[in-house]
Amino acid sequence: ESCNVSKTLHTTSDEYGIVFLNPEHVIITQYGGFEVLLDPVSIAKQGKVRLVIHSFMDCKLRSSEALAFGSCLLA
Repeated sequence: ESCNVSKTLHTTSDEYGIVFLNPEHVIITQYGGFEVLLDPVSIAKQGKVRLVIHSFMDCKLRSSEALAFGSCLLA
């Protein structure tokens, strides 16, 4: 148990929401291919090459146990 997790929600101005994820209850799929872009110009002055990779992903929650919501206070 953490002392920074609020026992009540929405009571102070320095309170922030938090979400916990149980990955055993989440399905993540990748469909389509990958798009790989090589950009030799953007950061060329630094002697680097920029590589951008795009992929299409989808996410589905298997059950309501996948996410737990809470609240945190700034210490």
